[in-house]
Amino acid sequence: MDQTQYDKPLDNLDDYLDAFKEILKGVELFKQKLNTVEENQQLQSKRLQVLERFVEAEVRRVQSSQAVAAKQGASLPAHVPIAKKASKRSSSNTTPRLKKKLASSTGRSK
Repeated sequence: MDQTQYDKPLDNLDDYLDAFKEILKGVELFKQKLNTVEENQQLQSKRLQVLERFVEAEVRRVQSSQAVAAKQGASLPAHVPIAKKASKRSSSNTTPRLKKKLASSTGRSK
């Protein structure tokens, strides 16, 4: 066996070592990105938990408001404010055009 046959692969060992170092750098970068992804998933999970708690609290609030409204005899949803009894003056809020429509639809004219 000739010694030159072994010299070539030995000369390439530095190239192999450099290539493996580059691969190792890539693996380290991948690990960092993977850790970042895992951290982001944990943050998203925490955000989702906070949002779920908020929604649950809001549902409880609305349900309790509806229960209070039901006790008071109101049939409106809790988020709709209960209006006071309309006064007789509220009919003056109708426009003349609306009055004409109302009069014509009921058969009365003014």
